[in-house]
Amino acid sequence: METVTAATWIDASPGAVWAVLTDLDRYPEWNPVRRPRIAAVTQDEELRWAGRLLTGEHRFTLKPANGGTLVLQHVAVRGFVVRFSRHGLDRTEADGRAINGALKARVETT
Repeated sequence: METVTAATWIDASPGAVWAVLTDLDRYPEWNPVRRPRIAAVTQDEELRWAGRLLTGEHRFTLKPANGGTLVLQHVAVRGFVVRFSRHGLDRTEADGRAINGALKARVETT
């Protein structure tokens, strides 16, 4: 199993971040990555979706911090294809940074 992580601090409450993160119908307006298939939800705290390209799980965890929210993104990929897919892992890492940046911009400007 390989893991990819990304973190960002957003100047907004976990509830405000959660509202944007879980409004799946509006993802095309801000999220640079394809539409996810939701695997699990814990209100105002964690959202997980299942991957399609590589077998794995994509998890967002929200933690209140310094009057805002620390967003921790963790992607765990596993399976035979991981051994041969460094490019896929690099892409996953870049996508994670892009999602965090887009989420931050969306929350802080709405």
